[in-house]
Amino acid sequence: MRILVSEQQVKKVLLELNDTKHMAERLVERCLHEKLSIALVRKIELGHGQTREQIDKVGYYTFTEMEKNELREKMLQIFSYDYNKKSYGVVLQRFDIKRRFDKIEFFGETSKKMALDYMNQRGCGLYFVDFDDDKFDIYNREKYADSLALIIRDNNAITPMWGMAHKFGNKDFFRTDYVITKIQSLIKNGATKSAEVPKRIKELLNANSKPEPKSPEEVSPQEKPEEQPQDVENNNSEKKQSN
Repeated sequence: MRILVSEQQVKKVLLELNDTKHMAERLVERCLHEKLSIALVRKIELGHGQTREQIDKVGYYTFTEMEKNELREKMLQIFSYDYNKKSYGVVLQRFDIKRRFDKIEFFGETSKKMALDYMNQRGCGLYFVDFDDDKFDIYNREKYADSLALIIRDNNAITPMWGMAHKFGNKDFFRTDYVITKIQSLIKNGATKSAEVPKRIKELLNANSKPEPKSPEEVSPQEKPEEQPQDVENNNSEKKQSN
């Protein structure tokens, strides 16, 4: 799988590449080596049926070794193949941060109490924030998120994408031909041949493994809608049916 590299650093501008590291690499680097900001999102009643959204940072979350290893494995699998010319929104990970409450590094007891008081109320929750500080998400649409995805176009890993799990199920959200929820579905239906994992990805993942070659029978050079598994959604399918 190819990776893209920009020729110069460009900061605070929404570009597909904002520095000399590919976005997928930046995603891996951040998740594996940095703390992620956590915020409490809640609805404030204004009266007369009116509400406003309030976002308060309450602490940090660091991926566990199990979560890091799971992400490493998924990235290795994805970058171990070349893909056809279709575009894919690949869901990498979904996080229920409330279930990870005990692993959050809160700013203090006040922040922790506020999270406890509100996180289970309707319209409230704990989410990742500040994931686009470096403007590496060209979509830049989400203020908070509980899920990660990777956009693939023309055999290029274009950008990682943070968002809400319920939105990731929408085939129009990614602006891609397909939505993939299982890595094996991507490999089975989109891969054209095995490929060496890019050196820079290996270095970030501290991985030296090479994927097992796929046999010709396991590779599908062309997408065939009738052979797609249920978790692969074709953006054009409903359009065809409506016509």
